[in-house]
Amino acid sequence: MTDEYLTAIHEAGHAVMSVMLHRAIEFVTVVESDDYSGLCQNKETNLDEYSMEFDSYRRKIRREIMILFAGYIAIGNHELPINWQEAEIESDFNKVFDLVMRVSGTEEHTGKFFYKYWSKTVELINQPLIQQQIKAVADALMEKKTLSGDEVRQIIKVVNKGGN
Repeated sequence: MTDEYLTAIHEAGHAVMSVMLHRAIEFVTVVESDDYSGLCQNKETNLDEYSMEFDSYRRKIRREIMILFAGYIAIGNHELPINWQEAEIESDFNKVFDLVMRVSGTEEHTGKFFYKYWSKTVELINQPLIQQQIKAVADALMEKKTLSGDEVRQIIKVVNKGGN
């Protein structure tokens, strides 16, 4: 697998999980920039506007964590990495750490949250239909380089109906 295809799979993982968890996508791309080798840009959610007392706040945090984990898991890395501060995954994992701290409040509880939502994401990503969706989105990214959120949803619909 080429580095570009691994990036496409990684970003497709984020995109498919975003759609699955009802998170609006602006675009997904494998066009490199100075800041990233690929990007799944979700529409902005202001988590600060929700109180910690509301279940919706915690659900939104959990959703964001699973979306962030999905890219790394989609490329076949199903074990939670011991050294998550490697360049290609550091950004996603730093965001996850920040989100986990919002929910748990202390570093001592972060491991429990990491493992719980990592396991849930692995379970979802391992489903054959989800694997097909990720591959279809990654293949489209290799061809077009950038897809809109509507294009991602359309690809997923086609896969769900049994097409490729």
